[in-house]
Amino acid sequence: MLIIGHRGASGYAPENTVEAFKLALIQKAHGIECDVFQIEGTSSVIIHDFHLDRTTNGKGFVPDCTLTDIRRLNAGNGNKVPVLSELFECLNETTWCNLELKYIEDIHAWVDEIKRLLAAYPYIVNKLVISSFNHPWLREIANQMPTVKIAYLIAHYPLHIVKTIKEFDAFAVNVDINIINQKLVDVIHSNNQQVWVFTVNKLEDMKRCRAMGVDGIFTNYPDIALDCI
Repeated sequence: MLIIGHRGASGYAPENTVEAFKLALIQKAHGIECDVFQIEGTSSVIIHDFHLDRTTNGKGFVPDCTLTDIRRLNAGNGNKVPVLSELFECLNETTWCNLELKYIEDIHAWVDEIKRLLAAYPYIVNKLVISSFNHPWLREIANQMPTVKIAYLIAHYPLHIVKTIKEFDAFAVNVDINIINQKLVDVIHSNNQQVWVFTVNKLEDMKRCRAMGVDGIFTNYPDIALDCI
């Protein structure tokens, strides 16, 4: 079972910061998950909320900011809000990287940005997973980058679960811990897709996921999860 640092080792360091990413890897996490906002329709920053005030010393609505505005902020412990290249610099060819897309103004421009970054960091591509609750974005990314791994997120149990899973050709389904069960794991696996579960912070849930045959979990505490497996 893969252990993915949820926003890095965010139980110990400010979430979605280079500090948290590096700490997760020091703790031997198999990968990093983070949240992506497109700013000014051209550049990506790593932040979770639409509002700045919970995770930075700023105020306001993230999509209204310029890249310069965002980069001036303190995201905790003196960290800047990272751009994607700063995350990629932390990784190597064995490290999984799950980018969860939160806000995209121009999906074509975003794909172009990712292509440029992958040209600069080619060792990332085999372990890169792009996920979102916005499934139309994922379909467009898959059309433009058919070799990139796609994972769609669900936080509910679909009415027609088999049909829902089969209609989307994805690498994985990222599932909320509150709805995961053995039947769902088995259905997803029967379609040759992996099951990654978010956000798994309790030891009993980590053990439950392992027992169900889950392929990966996102956790704020990679060190605890690694001891569990």
